[in-house]
Amino acid sequence: MEPKAHKSPLLTELLEYSFVSFKLRGFSIYPDLSADREVSMSKKVNPIDVEQFLEKTNFPAQKNDIITFAKNDHAPEPILAALQNIPDRQYSNPQDAAKETFSAEDEPQGPMGIDSCED
Repeated sequence: MEPKAHKSPLLTELLEYSFVSFKLRGFSIYPDLSADREVSMSKKVNPIDVEQFLEKTNFPAQKNDIITFAKNDHAPEPILAALQNIPDRQYSNPQDAAKETFSAEDEPQGPMGIDSCED
C-alpha cells in the first residue's frame, strides 16, 4: 500500500501564489526557447548550407523563383533571409546563388595558416 501524499492547504496556496507571482513578473517555469532561436537566427548563414538547400531547385532561376522555392520548401530562416538579400538577377546553378550569400565580413581577419604562428 502506497503512502498517501499529504497536501497542506497552506503549502498549496503558497505554491499557487508563487506561480502566479512568478508569471506576473514575466517569468516562466518553462525554458524560453525563443532566446535561443533569436541567437541562431542572427548568425550568418554558411553559403555551403545555402548551396545544399538549393540543389533541389531548377536552374537557371531568377531570384524571385529561388525565394519562392525556399519558402515552399520550408527553408530555415537564416537561409531565407540570406536569399532575400542576393542581387536580383538570373542564377545559373546553386553555387552561383550561394556565393552571393557570402560576405567579406564573414571572412576571419588577420593572418591564417603558417603566417598565424609567432614562432
